[in-house]
Amino acid sequence: MSLDANKEIGLLIDRWCERRDYKPLAVLLPSWLANNGLTDGWANLAIALHRIANMRDRLPDEERDLAKRLYVQVDAAVRR
Repeated sequence: MSLDANKEIGLLIDRWCERRDYKPLAVLLPSWLANNGLTDGWANLAIALHRIANMRDRLPDEERDLAKRLYVQVDAAVRR
C-alpha cells in the first residue's frame, strides 16, 4: 500500500508542532519548505526523513516507523 507522502508528512509536522518537539521540526522543515518538486528537492526530503527515522531516543516508535516508510517511498520515487 502506498502512502500519500505529502499528507503523512503534514500530519507528522502537526504532531511535532502540537507538542513543541523542535528537533525533528528543525530536521524536516528546511527540506520540506524548500522542496521544489524536482528530483533534488525530493532527494533532500528523503535525506531528512532518513535522519528522522534514526532518532531512536527522540520520537515514539510509531512516528519513527512512519518516517522510515516515507523515506523508503520518497527515495524509491527519486531513484526511478
